[in-house]
Amino acid sequence: MLIATISSMIAYWITALFLLYQTRHMRTDRNVEVTMRMFEWSESNRMRDALRWVTTKFDLATHLKQPEEERSEYPGIVIAFFEQAGIMIEKRLVNEDVVIDHLSVTAIRAWRSLEPLIRHQREHLGDDRLGEHFEFLYRRAEAYESNYRRRGARHSQGAQ
Repeated sequence: MLIATISSMIAYWITALFLLYQTRHMRTDRNVEVTMRMFEWSESNRMRDALRWVTTKFDLATHLKQPEEERSEYPGIVIAFFEQAGIMIEKRLVNEDVVIDHLSVTAIRAWRSLEPLIRHQREHLGDDRLGEHFEFLYRRAEAYESNYRRRGARHSQGAQ
């Protein structure tokens, strides 16, 4: 009887460990798949065109003077992308280090270009949540880049 009980407990723990391993493996697979789709979206021609336009040509005053139907769709495309990326990071659906490493410089440039529009929309619509995940991503990217530059400066000093 004792041997049967011990055998059952061992089998239970082996099963529990196996299920834990499988769950982690499935989570990693999902994480990689979502991250790769995000990177594909960020590398699409449409996104590249939108990012290029937003970071080189966007001007809030000009944008607001135009009738809505004539305004470029590029700011909305960029905001939607970074908003979704921020949600994915905040909800831990992707690996933050991997995504921030890939998107940080672009996210910072995009936020700095579009922040006036996002702030205008927040004020105009009375909703402070607009762009909140994009802003979250921007703040994480800023911290990452600041740390990265400090580490890089230390490494280059040590090499001299």
